[in-house]
Amino acid sequence: IYMAMEYINGISIGKEFRHRKYKPYTVEEMADIILPLLDALETIHANSIVHSDISPGNIIRTDKGDIVLIDMGAAKYALDSQPALSASFLKPEYAAPEQYQTAREGIPKGEGAWTDVYAVGAMMYYLLTGQKPVDVIQRLNSKNTDIAVMEKDNMELPEQWLGLIQEA
Repeated sequence: IYMAMEYINGISIGKEFRHRKYKPYTVEEMADIILPLLDALETIHANSIVHSDISPGNIIRTDKGDIVLIDMGAAKYALDSQPALSASFLKPEYAAPEQYQTAREGIPKGEGAWTDVYAVGAMMYYLLTGQKPVDVIQRLNSKNTDIAVMEKDNMELPEQWLGLIQEA
């Protein structure tokens, strides 16, 4: 089984970030990435599809400057109780808790639009701080569910952004 997808000419946000030497994006630069991403997610979520693999590597800035969400290889229909094909790709820094259950059991349970929103929040943290968030399993095991400790390495983020990231 294979999936053919359109080739998008551009650079992934992950690669772009590496080229910046992980210099954090400003709030405005991050919003220029996240807002089109949220528009794309709104469309697929309205069709009961969960992307399940939101990360900087799966967002492309085209040569024209447009932001495009790519790689639907892990996408699932949110309403299917047992899909014909269920891929489980975990990127620990961006994976929501329910994705670990899917990976363990092989059947999506409890995944929905909120799964992608979780990954968007983790990605926002990464883009604004230059630090990947601690993966959710480590946080749950330590009983500290905060996405990250902001005092670490003198990272500062306006309170409203930290609140938004925590909410996601």
